[in-house]
Amino acid sequence: MKRLNNAVLSLCVLVPLCLLPGCQKGGGSAVPLPEEAAVLDALEKSGLPGTIHESESQISPQTEGGARYVRYVIWEEIESSEDVETGWLVANLTSADYKGRRVMDTLFFEQSAASEQIVWADWKPHMAFAALVWGGLDSEDEIYQAFCEKELPEGKRTYTWEARLSGGYCTVSYSLRPSRTVYDEAGFEVKEQSAHVRVGLYESRELYEELRTNPDGTGPEPAEP
Repeated sequence: MKRLNNAVLSLCVLVPLCLLPGCQKGGGSAVPLPEEAAVLDALEKSGLPGTIHESESQISPQTEGGARYVRYVIWEEIESSEDVETGWLVANLTSADYKGRRVMDTLFFEQSAASEQIVWADWKPHMAFAALVWGGLDSEDEIYQAFCEKELPEGKRTYTWEARLSGGYCTVSYSLRPSRTVYDEAGFEVKEQSAHVRVGLYESRELYEELRTNPDGTGPEPAEP
């Protein structure tokens, strides 16, 4: 199959280690993980385009004492035929049961970025989507409202912000990707840069710190400040 942005698939390997298959075994009461219907409902309510790509999504087998996780890969399909499928990768969402506590990571793939500064309004539907799938927040705009006044520090192209929410703890990481050369309709070269956003949600700040400070396979490495 052919898709418009196959190159960005390499970003999928950035999913935190604690959310990958076989990483952690549950210890305590099982926590609910988002079902496909809830993800589709969140897409519709947030206005984020795309649908779940079944062949790339995963649901862990329900084995006693085993890791519990779900992964949904979301594509915006542009055109599909018998032997060709073209589209745009929108998001890679992984939710896991970490020792009886829920953690969710959503990587939103690149958008064109005209400014050196993050434009939060461009990412508002993405944050609403994450909030709706997570649930338990005061509103679907709570993540956006918690971060929309933050600024990328001068000279930084990658940064992570943190905030306590009504129903958990949240991190938002922003990465501005290098300029690339594209061509406009007249065939002239145009420099274009892009960015992607990662939203991490945790049941508590304590859980976030536990994962952040254990980069030895029991949790993700700290994001670069």
